Amino acid sequence: MIKEGLILTGSIVASNIRTGTRNDDGKAYARRNAMISNGVQVYTFSESVDPNVKSDPYPVGKKATVEVSYANTASGMVSVGGEITIEK
Repeated sequence: MIKEGLILTGSIVASNIRTGTRNDDGKAYARRNAMISNGVQVYTFSESVDPNVKSDPYPVGKKATVEVSYANTASGMVSVGGEITIEK
């Protein structure tokens, strides 16, 4: 359920899964990354996923809505995190 606040809507234009092991403790990690375009700007979205479960990237071309819980800008690129919903 979407509440009041910052909502990002757009289309997924790229997505991947990045896996590896953390340097500090050697434990496995996995992150699902997506690039979401609203037609004017592209935003990056990233979330942790279970490294022990096969996860697929988000489907390119699908509409996405993110209830943004945080945003960060670095080198002109805006990264967001929060709850994502992908159109069926």
